[in-house]
Amino acid sequence: MISSYAKGYPRERAYLQNELGTAVCEMLDGRSTVSDIVVRLGAAQRRPASLSDVLEYLRELDQLGFLEFVSSATVPARRAPFQILVIPYRECSDHRFEVALLRRSDLLCWQGIAGGGQDLESPIEAAARELAEEAGLAGQPVFPLQTVASVPARHFPHADWCPRLAVVREYSFSVKIATDQAISISSEHSEFGWFALDEAVRLAEWDSTKTAVQELAFTLTNANLA
Repeated sequence: MISSYAKGYPRERAYLQNELGTAVCEMLDGRSTVSDIVVRLGAAQRRPASLSDVLEYLRELDQLGFLEFVSSATVPARRAPFQILVIPYRECSDHRFEVALLRRSDLLCWQGIAGGGQDLESPIEAAARELAEEAGLAGQPVFPLQTVASVPARHFPHADWCPRLAVVREYSFSVKIATDQAISISSEHSEFGWFALDEAVRLAEWDSTKTAVQELAFTLTNANLA
């Protein structure tokens, strides 16, 4: 991994630096701990290692610029144990309201903008991020809805969650879009469309989307969010 940085060091020293650098990356990725690094360094140098040994090599790696490289590297985000749902809507010239639904590329069903939280995101932060990623609408204010659904955790087999977690919550949001504002969908969806509120309820695949649209329709009708 970093042997090219270790020029000028004895070959064995460079090998140990490489082993430690690999272990540091694994720790940042959540696959090892500081104790694992100490054990790995001891195995590499064929004698027991201590934390001071690790710190010595870390200082060398810092001088080689490796730690700066690691700090700037992208670490994959971990999925947080919650879902979000965003319902974009707009007000037409005749004062009717329409909502946007997106058609998933894999399941070929209509839904709102949905996704999981990442790392330490709050639900509203995750909603804003997903809105930008899936619809190209960055910087749009999203508003929480009352609709909260439960999704079986088994639908997310690759998530690193407690094995006793049975369900995760799905928090719903709305966002008002200008009539001339373009939506740019990601590869997760094959198309999108603007639909009347009752038509969106009929087309939506998931009950949580139907409920969120119905709540939005009630709120808009009562002029509390329009």
